[in-house]
Amino acid sequence: MRNFKMKLVGKTRQLQIRYQSRLVRFFRPLSTHIIHIDGGLGSQIMQYSLYSWLKNEGKAVALDASYFRNQTIKPRVNWVDVRPWRLDRYGHSLEDQRIKKGYRLRDKDFMHLYSESYSRILEDKQFLQYLFPLNLQEFLKSLYTHGTTLDQVRNSVVIHIRQGDFVTAASLLLPEDYYLDSLSIVLEKIGRTNTQIIIVSDQTLDSNRFPNLAALAEKNAQQYKVMIGGDEIFIHNLMRSCKALICSNSTFSFSAAMLKIEGVSVYPEKFYEGETAELNVLFKLESGIEMSNSRFK
Repeated sequence: MRNFKMKLVGKTRQLQIRYQSRLVRFFRPLSTHIIHIDGGLGSQIMQYSLYSWLKNEGKAVALDASYFRNQTIKPRVNWVDVRPWRLDRYGHSLEDQRIKKGYRLRDKDFMHLYSESYSRILEDKQFLQYLFPLNLQEFLKSLYTHGTTLDQVRNSVVIHIRQGDFVTAASLLLPEDYYLDSLSIVLEKIGRTNTQIIIVSDQTLDSNRFPNLAALAEKNAQQYKVMIGGDEIFIHNLMRSCKALICSNSTFSFSAAMLKIEGVSVYPEKFYEGETAELNVLFKLESGIEMSNSRFK
C-alpha cells in the first residue's frame, strides 16, 4: 500500500510539472521577458539593441543589468578582458536600467522567440544609428592622435583579430588562412590603390599563428598599420567607419559590422560550437560576405 501511494504521489507530481510547464509556455508571451546583458562592448550592443527593439514593438521586456552592478571592476591593460558597462558612451546610463520580475529565457526560447527580430534589427540601420550614435568630434580627435585622417579610414581595410581570452576560452579559433582569404576577396572588390590595411588586436600578433600577416605588416609598413589594445570605443568606431571590415568570430567586430552604414563586411560562417552553436543564426548580415570556416578547424 505504501509503495502504491508513493507511486501515485510521484505520478501526480510528474503530471503537475508537465502541465505547469505547458501553462508557463502558453502564458509566457503575455509576461515580461528578461533580456540579460553582460560581457564586453559587442555583447552589450547586441543585447541592448534587442531589448530596445522589442520594447519599441510593444513587447513586455526588461533589461537585467545586474552583472555590472554586482562586480568590482579593476582596470587592466588588456581591454578585451575588461567588462564594465560601456553603453554610457552612447547615452545609455547604467543607473537608468530597471530590473523587473519575469522569465529569464533559455537559449532555445531566446532563439525561438527573437531570432526573427535580429534579422530585422540588422537591416534597420537608422534604428541602430539612433541607439549607438558615432561621436564624430571625439572620433576625429582620436584619429589625429594616431596620425590618421577620416579620409584614410574610409579608404582602409580593418582586420580584427581576437586573441587574448579566446586562446583559452574559444571553441573556434580562426587561423591565418581565414584572414588572408578574406583580405584577398576584399581587395579584389574595393581595389588595392591607396588602400591602407589596419590590423587591430588585443595582443601582439602571435608569429606562430599569423606568420604571413606579421611578415606583411613588417615589410609593408606604409600600407599596413597594426594597433594593439587601445580604447575599445575608438577601435570600434574605426571598424564601423572603414571601407571594409574583416570580422573575427567575436561580437566586438560583428557589432561594428552591424553599425556600418556603407562598405564591405566579411564575417565567418560559424561563431560558436557545442552548446552555443544555436546562436550562430544571429550572426548573419544581409549585405555582408560570409566566409565558410568549416575547413579552418
